[in-house]
Amino acid sequence: MNLSTTPNSTHSSNETVAPVANWTIVPVFTLVTFILGLFGNGSLLFLFFMKRPLRTPFNIYLINLLFSNCAWTLIQYPLDLVSNLYSEWYLGESACTLYLYGTGILQAAVLNAHQLIAINRVWAAVAPISYRSIHTHRTAFFVCLGGWVYTHLTTAPAWIMDSLYYRQPVDTTHSCRMNGKSQQIYMAIITLFIFDTPPLLMIIALIVTCASFCKRRRKQNTLHPTTTSAAIGSHHQPSSAPIRRKKSHNNHLLVLIFLTISVNGCWTPLNVYFTLSLFGKRFEGAAFFRAGNVLFSCQTMLDPILFALALSRIRKELGKCLFSRMRAAACVHP
Repeated sequence: MNLSTTPNSTHSSNETVAPVANWTIVPVFTLVTFILGLFGNGSLLFLFFMKRPLRTPFNIYLINLLFSNCAWTLIQYPLDLVSNLYSEWYLGESACTLYLYGTGILQAAVLNAHQLIAINRVWAAVAPISYRSIHTHRTAFFVCLGGWVYTHLTTAPAWIMDSLYYRQPVDTTHSCRMNGKSQQIYMAIITLFIFDTPPLLMIIALIVTCASFCKRRRKQNTLHPTTTSAAIGSHHQPSSAPIRRKKSHNNHLLVLIFLTISVNGCWTPLNVYFTLSLFGKRFEGAAFFRAGNVLFSCQTMLDPILFALALSRIRKELGKCLFSRMRAAACVHP
């Protein structure tokens, strides 16, 4: 990306000097993000695949986000590493087209996957009866599939038109970037509604969900004395189903809280940078852009960690897997 590297130069003997890699903080962090992000997201995806009880309707959205992260990491980050290491693009037109697919469409898919989790929590909080009766595995799957279709319908046309008509050859520009000026209005719409809006919607969703949660808690506290007095003298134990449901709601709310904080913390700097650039304003300091890139890369690594912290069942299954691996290793090497 925006790093100073040693460009190709031509000697008087017409021999081209080989490009020199510049290992600054951004390419180093890109490499670390690629390794840890792929390992973390891939490990949780494998856990969901192996443990059928974990594949609840709500967790389908988590699987969708983990899959989006893996696809984005596999396609963009290796090419991003090369882009950050050198001052020029050496990988040709096809690799550039694939790279822009990752930076444009797959980034939007990741943001949309976060947004779907927020929308799901609002539905569960505002209309719990319809949520419990309608929201099934099938519903969650088609909502996530619709998210992918929506992302491609809104962002892919700009990518296709740029690839076919507007992008300048990389052999001429020695860089890989979309020609945003040729589709300025369309790019402005995509930037504002596809990239800038989801973090804001997640904040609104968190406020609505927390308000609904607090309202429900106050209502339950008001009814609690009646429930307790009615239970006195009864030999029947209260059902554990409401307790499990309450714990599940708390865990899901914790997922939304964690994701809202991380998305807004990691995406906002670069969103602000590119949104202002869209209207002809740029930050003079390159340090802000590099810091924004580092924060932006953190999101891919944070998602699986936040899921493990928020959801007790995932922590329990991860602990079982780790314990079984350690026990198997101890048996092999007594």
